[in-house]
Amino acid sequence: MKKKIVPIVSLLLAIFFGYTLTQNEQKLLEEVFSEPDKVATLILSRDINSEELFDIVRVADGDTITVSINGAFEKIRFIGINTPEIGNANIPSECLAEEAKEKMESLLEGHKVRLEFDETQGERDKYGRLLAYVYLDNDVFLNRFMIQEGFAHEYTYQKKYKYIEDFVSDEEEARFKEIGIWNYDVCIPELRQ
Repeated sequence: MKKKIVPIVSLLLAIFFGYTLTQNEQKLLEEVFSEPDKVATLILSRDINSEELFDIVRVADGDTITVSINGAFEKIRFIGINTPEIGNANIPSECLAEEAKEKMESLLEGHKVRLEFDETQGERDKYGRLLAYVYLDNDVFLNRFMIQEGFAHEYTYQKKYKYIEDFVSDEEEARFKEIGIWNYDVCIPELRQ
């Protein structure tokens, strides 16, 4: 019960002292009060030290992982990239989706990650995932690596982000080299638009 109350009290104190909530924070606060069991903790990117390292809990796919932050599991959606989607019982996986997930798992094995946030993108996406640039503890920039190796394409959601020029350039180079999802012999061209 304490884990649920502490973030709420902290947030209410911030409101009382004149802090303005973002839309995502307002939505999360409404969820806490309307469905208290739905949101156990409220972790905000500004509360996370940019040098802090986190354990990896799970890899969902090539652009989404779960990490442990202060004992809570948080899904992290990589800013600026999109990897092929892994299918389900009704929809087949996109070309190289499983390979992108496996590449991410192999990159993360034996490592921790640190997170960098970008205020142009907000705290969370519409699914409640924290939005971040993700670095291994040896400083490999995972977002960029996945584009450079052809496991992801550059993805601008609504607003330009900090590394957009680098990511666009990296995608152009991967396309030129025809690697990963840009390899015409591997992936069907219609899926690579």
